[in-house]
Amino acid sequence: MNEKRLNKKLFRSIVICLGIAATILMVWFGVLSMMNDSLNEMMSEQMETEAREYRRRITRQIDKDFQTLHTLSAFFTCEDVTKSDDFDDSLCRANQNNNFIGMAYFGMDGTGTMVQKENGMKTQMDYRELNEMVQGIMEKAYRGEPALSDLFDSTIVSDRIFVYALPVFDEQKNVMGVLSAGNNVETFEEVLASDRVINGTGSVSLVNEEGEVLLSLSENDDPDIVKELFESSLDEEEEQKDAESLLGTVRKEEGIYTHLDCGKREYHVYLTPVKVNGWYVMCINSRGHGNYVANQMVNTLGSVFLMLLVLILSLLICICHMIAKNNKNLTELAYQDALTGADNLLRFQGNLTAVRKMENQFCLVILNVHQFKFVNEIFGVKEANRFLCNIAGGIEEHLGEEEFFCRESGDNFYLYLKEDDERVIRDRIEALMDDICITMVDEKVDYQILLYAGAVLYDERDGVLSNELLITRARFATKYCKMLPGEFLHFYDEEIHKSEEMENYVETHMHQALEREEFQLFLQPKMDLEDGSLGGAEALVRWVPEDRDIIYPGAFIPQFERNGFCVQLDMYMAEMVFKQIRAWMDEGISPIPISVNQSKLMFFDAHYIRFMADLVEKYQVPANLITLEILEGLALEHAKELNRKLERLREMGFRISMDDFGSGYASFNTLANLEIDELKLDRSFLLEMSEEKGGRYARIMGNIINLAKSMGIVTVTEGVERAEDEELIRNLGCDYGQGFLYSKPISAEEFTRRYMR
Repeated sequence: MNEKRLNKKLFRSIVICLGIAATILMVWFGVLSMMNDSLNEMMSEQMETEAREYRRRITRQIDKDFQTLHTLSAFFTCEDVTKSDDFDDSLCRANQNNNFIGMAYFGMDGTGTMVQKENGMKTQMDYRELNEMVQGIMEKAYRGEPALSDLFDSTIVSDRIFVYALPVFDEQKNVMGVLSAGNNVETFEEVLASDRVINGTGSVSLVNEEGEVLLSLSENDDPDIVKELFESSLDEEEEQKDAESLLGTVRKEEGIYTHLDCGKREYHVYLTPVKVNGWYVMCINSRGHGNYVANQMVNTLGSVFLMLLVLILSLLICICHMIAKNNKNLTELAYQDALTGADNLLRFQGNLTAVRKMENQFCLVILNVHQFKFVNEIFGVKEANRFLCNIAGGIEEHLGEEEFFCRESGDNFYLYLKEDDERVIRDRIEALMDDICITMVDEKVDYQILLYAGAVLYDERDGVLSNELLITRARFATKYCKMLPGEFLHFYDEEIHKSEEMENYVETHMHQALEREEFQLFLQPKMDLEDGSLGGAEALVRWVPEDRDIIYPGAFIPQFERNGFCVQLDMYMAEMVFKQIRAWMDEGISPIPISVNQSKLMFFDAHYIRFMADLVEKYQVPANLITLEILEGLALEHAKELNRKLERLREMGFRISMDDFGSGYASFNTLANLEIDELKLDRSFLLEMSEEKGGRYARIMGNIINLAKSMGIVTVTEGVERAEDEELIRNLGCDYGQGFLYSKPISAEEFTRRYMR
């Protein structure tokens, strides 16, 4: 990317940023509008909740008072009680024991007795002389229906009250009189004023269906809002129709939310019917008053946002100016390695893309320093950096026209060579390495620098490969070269390709294969050398994918040991062994012991012992039918901890076998330190029994077998492939033989058919 293109992109970025800023500003105004709508919606929901709560309180108070009257009326169902001499006194006592300000009982002739807590008792009263509203509810009660009056100004108690009337029935369910009670307006005032309305910014009122305010409590700044809305507004014919329409609508619903204008202010109004006498609970709040704090917060946030936007735009302009001013320096920093001054990988990939459009064949090489970490550790970072700079200088001297290189990181150098002949490339790389090493010697550095490289040839006829794939293949070749002793350059070939494919397949399919049970149980028999009978079997794993040929353990076990997946595989295989033995037992087949390999990671897993115990309990298989095979290397590294776990496993009934004894650093001390039941001699003993060494190895093998027998340890020899091998180990006293002479590993199904029927 050149400077002109960078400036063009920079200008485009500024325009985009300004556009984004304008968009954000528009979105913010939209958000403010949405927030305002949300606040109004929250206000309506709050008003609805509070209005319905007040309605519930009012109806609960009315129901409570009617329930009290119902309870008292039970004492008047007997005619003798109402005509008794102490009836008036009973009525007085009843009045004193409740919250009513007064009570009265009227017979069928319309006359009766009234008692009041403040004015005492009045007898021979006629209800037809009382307030017209009271007369109405009394007549309704005489017809057998409970009734409640509206609030009215009483001349008897000089207060604003409401009256209940309840018919009293005789035993034949005929009306024999009316029991009434009164209460003052303070009862409802306490109900409505028990909480702050809309956090103290609104008011609640009780109104009738004509729009008359029966009761109004207000804690806001304008206590006359209700009167102005439902009284003053009725003077105008059009507004009267609006109010009547509003009340008519709310009668049919649980409640209605609306806005009303009063003077210069707009109010939120919520009406809900009490369903008693045509009463309504009305909750009122000034629009913007209830959510004043929230509105202020929104406005403040808007101001802060604008300030931040201006600040960000200012900083953006300043930064863009600085970037434009230092464009050249930034370009160098973006594409140059700071240590060596060579190109970095980003520039290298850009150049590689460009030459691929013109060149059909070339070579990509990755050059590394062998054990470069030791250079850092022995000579220090400063000296190591000098080495890297010398390597970069040497590479530059050996490049031809239109060839280029880069340093990625550490000691990784990438070279593009306009060559397609392996011999020529090998000669050029060897000459380059010699010159670099000579330079180090000339500098009198007391350290032998060794270099190695991996290369991949690009041929357009083989298909267009991406830069990433070319580099990946070169890395694989470099990795492969590092493992080959004496090799300084290795080309990516079919063998590496297959290895790369297999490694990738194993890594990406192992979990899926475990879920699909593609890891299958194979068994190889162990033969009793004394009588030639079947003495047991070893469990081996084979990966049988759905989409390719069988994969043998050597292709995936090492990778599983590196990535830790071997623990899951070992658990799976152990359960497969238990399941197979259980299947034999269920079919009535006498089972044989099966040995199963246990990896180092599996053996030291925190849940290993519990897992094995659970398998025994789950499948109800005797633990002595399972032999757990461990490697001798495990015993050498963790003898004490290993012994503790072996002891617990042997207590559970499991048998322990040491596998591949003699393949590594086996010693007789290992046998002394570990409690094992079986010793498997590695196949290397039989392989080494050549004419020159046969006698010596036979004596060593015989002594090991005799020592194991003296300790009560069963011996098994692996790799028995010839009849001569079998005869030899039988004469040496070995107990069991295992190898291709008897059978290769076969599937559990075939093993069952061949050996267990």
